[in-house]
This record gives sequence, C-alpha cells and structure tokens, in this order.
Amino acid sequence: MGIVTKTWIVLDTVKWSQRIFRLSLLSLPYISYVCFPGLLFVMGAVAQRFRRLAVDRWIGCGLMGVSGLMVLSAWFAYNRGEALLHLWNFLPFFLLFSLLPFVLNRTEQLEKLALDIVLVSIPINLYALVQYIAKLRILPRDIRRFPLVLWLRQTPHRERALSVFDHPNTLASFLVLVLALGLGLIIKRSLDAQRSLPEAGPAYWIANRWLYVATYANLVGIFCSGSRNGVLIAVAQIITASILIKVNYKMFWVGLVGLGAIIVSILGMGLGGRSLSLNIFTQDPRLGIWKIGWTLMQERPWLGWGLGNFKFLYPERNDMGLPMVTHPHNFWLLMGCEVGVLAMVIMTLTIGYICFKAVWLLLDQGFSQSHNAILLGYLMAFGGCTLFSLFDITFYDSRINIMNWFVLAGIYTFTQLSSAQGRSRLGLES
Repeated sequence: MGIVTKTWIVLDTVKWSQRIFRLSLLSLPYISYVCFPGLLFVMGAVAQRFRRLAVDRWIGCGLMGVSGLMVLSAWFAYNRGEALLHLWNFLPFFLLFSLLPFVLNRTEQLEKLALDIVLVSIPINLYALVQYIAKLRILPRDIRRFPLVLWLRQTPHRERALSVFDHPNTLASFLVLVLALGLGLIIKRSLDAQRSLPEAGPAYWIANRWLYVATYANLVGIFCSGSRNGVLIAVAQIITASILIKVNYKMFWVGLVGLGAIIVSILGMGLGGRSLSLNIFTQDPRLGIWKIGWTLMQERPWLGWGLGNFKFLYPERNDMGLPMVTHPHNFWLLMGCEVGVLAMVIMTLTIGYICFKAVWLLLDQGFSQSHNAILLGYLMAFGGCTLFSLFDITFYDSRINIMNWFVLAGIYTFTQLSSAQGRSRLGLES
C-alpha cells in the first residue's frame, strides 16, 4: 500500500507540474515576469519529489564543471559585481534544464507543447506585421498622424518590427525556433495521415490548416524583424525539412511559395530598411567586433574577464569607429573572452553530446516511428538557436533563454525515452 501511495503522489506531482509548466511556457512571451513564479514552483516541486537531477552523470558533471568555472571567473573578474550579476543568465537555467526532463517525460507531452507554442505565436506575428507596416517610409503622411500609428513608429529600430520583444533580433531568434517546431509537427501529421492512423480524421484535417497558417506565419514575422540571420536560418530550416522528408508535397510547395515571397519582398523593399547588396554582409561591423573579442580571449584565455565585462573593455579597444555594443555578437567568443576557453569547450562538448545522441537516434530509427518527426523539429529548433548564436546573442532576454533550454531538455528527453535505463531515470519505471 505504501508503494502504491508513493507512486500516486509522484504521478500527481508530475501531472500538476506539467500543467503549470505548460501555462507558464505559453504565456511567457506576453507576461514573462508573471510566469517566473510558475517555473520556480515546477522546479521546486520536481526537485522535492525526486531529490535528484534528471540528467545522466556526464551531463551533470559537465554543467557543474562549467558552473564552477563561471563562479571562479566571476570572483577574479575585471568587474566582480557585474560578473556575479550575470551568473543569473546561466546557473538558474542549468538547473531548469537538469529538472525539466521529469516534466517532459512523454513524447505526447513534447508534441502538445510544440503545438501550443506554434499556435501562441500567431498574435506575435500579426503584431509584427502591423508594426512593420506602420514603420514603412512610404506610408502616407495623414495615416502617420494617427495616434496608434505614431506610437508604433516611435518604437526603436526604424523599419524593423520588435513585436512583444525589445529588439528585432530577439524576435527573429524566437520565431526561427517556433518555425522549426511547426515544421516538425507538419511532418509528423503527414506521416500519420499516410499511415491512416485513427486520429487523422476531418477534425485532424481542420487542425492541420491552423498548423500550416501558424507555422508559415513565422516567415512573415521573421521578414518584418529585418534580421538577416533570421531569414537565412528560416530558409535553411525549410530546405532541410524538404530534403529530409519526402512525404508531403503540400508542405514543400507552401514552403517554396513562402520563401519566394520573402525573396521578392527583400528584392522589392529591402530587409529592415537595408537594400539587398553584398555590402550588408561584407561591411558588417561584426567583423571588427569579433576581432576585438578574439584579442580579449587571447589576453586571458583561462578564466576570461568575467561575465558581462566585455562592455567595459570594448570601448578602449574600439579604434575603428565601430558601433557601441555590450557583447561580441558570437556565443563562443563571449564564452571564451568572458569565462575562458576551458568553460567554452566543456559547455560545447556537453551540449554537443546531447545533440549527437539525438541525431544518432534519428538516423538509427529514421521515421519508422512518427514521433521522431517531433524530435526532428526540436533538433532544427535548437540548430536555429545555435546558428543564431554565431552572429548574435539573445539569451539576455530570459524568455529566449528559457525557450532555448526547454528545447534542449526536450531533445535530451527524447534520447532517454528510447532506452529502459533512460525511462527509469525519468521515474517512468521502477
């Protein structure tokens, strides 16, 4: 009787944690600070119930090693107070990732969350479109004088939409993640329809229409953000999905039309107020910023200068008239110059190990199990985050940080669900 009662309590805790996490995640882009208590409750509930981390020993050791190096780097930082403050951008999210697999312990749960995130993004993209139109230079002067239009035009970054975020690149970073999850869902439902599964009925067909609209609406939002990085990643995601999966010609043609519309729009109106030419790539100030970041990493390669300290050191080394920035616009350069090369390597290997196991699982099983299409969506989503990190850093927005670690936790959960040992670690087997 005691064992039965204990099992029921564990299941009930996980059930409530899943509900609260779902509500917190879906409202995250809109009322982020209201959602943080929900996420803290989920972390506390599963930590109290399981009294251990959900990740295996190697992943746990890797994250603890990086955490220790970050704390040590902060103590010897150029500006210690700033470095200690910026630990907030990493350490709590390491813990969140290490506990989330207890909550994301079913493929159905991962699919449901992906679908919810895609549908919730529709208002974000609509707002981005309205904001972009309001900022157009060709807008008649009489319309510009309307109070609402005037208010929208006064937001930062001319001819670029921010929507509910504080920077166009942050918006693009969020939308490429959502686009990838949507593509994974479309592939999964296409496989279900091919196999004539019971759930693939008329209601399923109507839901698919909304899924298509919500997924490809992200292309509109990405274009309105004016992010070159976002557009290139979106193109790569759609091409990747089309090449890997040859089961849905509708998805292929809709994606092709969407990409064509983006290309025509860029040719006709530019991207974020910038005309299409090689200059937007060859004269990008990032090249000079990266050079400064590389120099800082060479000067203190072991523990770096401390998290958040790049902005203090950058001005005195900026003798090329580059724009003032607060970070080196590349995640690995940021880790190398602010925390040290060793922490950068350990973190890359730890996360790379998770992704390698997931890719190996996908190659081994293929799409014989349709839920692997959901895994593909999560992999493409995290791949988009990784590619975005090559040219910009958006994790300073806690919403993006949470989404990135959630996607990685989803990938890790897939790898665990594929083995009896992994399911046992997640508390699914005694």
